[in-house]
Amino acid sequence: MTNPLMKGLAVCATLAISLGLVACSSDSESGQSGQSGSAQSGEVVPEVDRSGDANFPDVTGDFGQEPTISAGTGTEPTTISARTLSKGDGAEVTSDDFLLVNYSGALWNGKVFDSSFTSGSPAAFGLDQVIKGWKYGLASQHVGDRVQLVIPAEWGYGETGSGDAQSGKEATIPANATLVFVVDIIDALDPSDTSALSDASATKDATPEGITVTGDLGSEPKLEFSGDTAPGDTVTTLATGKGEAITDTDYVVYQAVGSYFGDSEPAMSTWTTQNAQMLSPGVTEVVGKTVGSRLLITYAATADASQSGADPSASKATVMVVDIIGVLHGTSSKG
Repeated sequence: MTNPLMKGLAVCATLAISLGLVACSSDSESGQSGQSGSAQSGEVVPEVDRSGDANFPDVTGDFGQEPTISAGTGTEPTTISARTLSKGDGAEVTSDDFLLVNYSGALWNGKVFDSSFTSGSPAAFGLDQVIKGWKYGLASQHVGDRVQLVIPAEWGYGETGSGDAQSGKEATIPANATLVFVVDIIDALDPSDTSALSDASATKDATPEGITVTGDLGSEPKLEFSGDTAPGDTVTTLATGKGEAITDTDYVVYQAVGSYFGDSEPAMSTWTTQNAQMLSPGVTEVVGKTVGSRLLITYAATADASQSGADPSASKATVMVVDIIGVLHGTSSKG
């Protein structure tokens, strides 16, 4: 097996929108305007105008269809502006949710710079990982909504822009650009709702030799190691969730603790940082498992420790405890 879980944890936002709407949570406030962070100390929460009276460029097209965004006219809004073009009847979105959306983005002059409708692949991300214009503009909307956002540069890509802005070529998103998006909210998930984990039922499946997992379901587990027999590639169900079975089109949101076999301290824990992660569809280790399940997943070492120049971490087996919080449905429809 490959190791998509550790890769996803090592690099924030592996499912980033192609133009960088997603920004790692470790970015400093001195970076782009779109760095993440939910209710962090000192974070500036922007005003969002939801009156529908702001100066919005015209849009045509129904939910699920690629929209046509006209060029804006007159004065560009100076606050994040959001209006619901068509209303869904799904759950309300919070500023910490994971979302699955289709979207089209244009400059104020109507030039489209990115579209998931064109690429054929929806975008999945945590709202803590995107530009603040998206995070706060999409919060308070509902699953099934088609939303139009107008985002001033301060809450988009600021004075630096994005794309080729630093290469001397024409920037995909120029400096100080006002952005216009049409977003279809396909699905949403609150990662703080771990009730599915607590409702799971522990199994009696044996763990690989030398590995012990302790800790209550619904809370951070602990890994302990004994002996020197490193595991190979294995998947052990420690607890079976009562939720739906995961399909090969689902995006999986999870918490995890990971370590290298034999190490006394974990290499990482999303429980400690409260930074749930997401897997793209089709990861075989989780397909067929149920929401709420706790899995022990091991990956064999990929390098010989005696090899000259070998990466020390590659010479150790990786051990992870994965708690499946929920899924975003890749084939969901409006509402």
